[in-house]
Amino acid sequence: MRHSLVAAGLLFAQVLAGRTIVVNQKHRLASDENPGTAQRPLKTINAAAQIAQPGDTVLVRAGTYRERVATAPVSYVAHFGVPPVCGRGSVRAVLR
Repeated sequence: MRHSLVAAGLLFAQVLAGRTIVVNQKHRLASDENPGTAQRPLKTINAAAQIAQPGDTVLVRAGTYRERVATAPVSYVAHFGVPPVCGRGSVRAVLR
């Protein structure tokens, strides 16, 4: 329990350090032209990586993302309670 609280606190501190960019390929309005909000999420992780700045957090919702991502020093976080599965050499996150 203590480790969960510490992890939650660190995540909260990271989110405060920069903005949160939401990726949700299953959202009906998802598009890589969107600003990356919960109401208008991006469709791909790579689109988020292109606009992310150091200190930002990319919140990845459930889905299968098969793409190569050129990343900046940002945090990529699976949606709460969802463990990501990443492949070598690219982000291949299978989130359910």
